[in-house]
Amino acid sequence: MDPLTDSSALTLRRAVTTDSVRLADLTKRFFPYIHLSADHVFERIKNGIVYFVLARDDEVLGFIDFELNAEPNPRHATAEKPPLSSPKTAKILGLCVVPELQGQGWGKKLLAAALGEAKDIGCTQAVMLVEESNAKAIRIYEQAGFQRHGKLVQKLWDKDVLMFVRLL
Repeated sequence: MDPLTDSSALTLRRAVTTDSVRLADLTKRFFPYIHLSADHVFERIKNGIVYFVLARDDEVLGFIDFELNAEPNPRHATAEKPPLSSPKTAKILGLCVVPELQGQGWGKKLLAAALGEAKDIGCTQAVMLVEESNAKAIRIYEQAGFQRHGKLVQKLWDKDVLMFVRLL
């Protein structure tokens, strides 16, 4: 059996600060327009950004991260609607799984873990931003109950971005 795709060796768990280097590597690989060093990731984990990881031993093969928004972000106004005003909103920041493990449901499991944690800490809704051209991600989020809130008025990282919302 291929050790990389052996799902019996994989676990989902909350990230710890010692995961920072691998999380920074995955961020650079999947989100090259976001420049997060291992030190930045370390600080994010210490300061309340929640990461769940797909791991085999100490190797991180995917992650999802989110934060609790204290106030609406005016950059998140869409052409259709104003920024969300609920202070109990979990903002999903990123979701990725290495290509060798994609299509096996790991992204959905990471998303479910994050949404469960967000609900447990009192969030009433979750939001996520997705590149308009990322049909695969949009399909996953819609299958998980997210609904399109609209297209952001401003581009982010020079990309057209959609906002999706789901009640928890």
